[in-house]
Amino acid sequence: MDDNIKKYLTTAFYHLEEAKSMLESGFLNGAVNRAYYAMFTAVHAALFPHGILAKSHSGAHNKFRELYLKNGLLPKELNQMLSAVFELRQEVDYDFEIMEDKEVAKEAVGYAEHFCTSINEFLEKHEKL
Repeated sequence: MDDNIKKYLTTAFYHLEEAKSMLESGFLNGAVNRAYYAMFTAVHAALFPHGILAKSHSGAHNKFRELYLKNGLLPKELNQMLSAVFELRQEVDYDFEIMEDKEVAKEAVGYAEHFCTSINEFLEKHEKL
């Protein structure tokens, strides 16, 4: 696997561990934020083999959908997870609300773990895209 892809994936899983730690400590906003950024960094890992470095969140999401989800390379449920956690991250980061529902944050972290693991496994299996 390319060193740059490894760096992205290492960072994605680092963010995931941050999310888990924040969830455990009761910092739910931070847990959601880190869960999303784990997913976003995993998206960058998936785009890298195609020479794509998207400059916006929506650009990265759209290219990821186009290259991996529309053609069935990865399950479409990953799109729903990415969208859900992205929207939740928007709320906690920009609406200045303190999240109080630990189950919602826990679900976001679970989605991030599934998402990152799915991308990691796919990239390991398909080193030559």
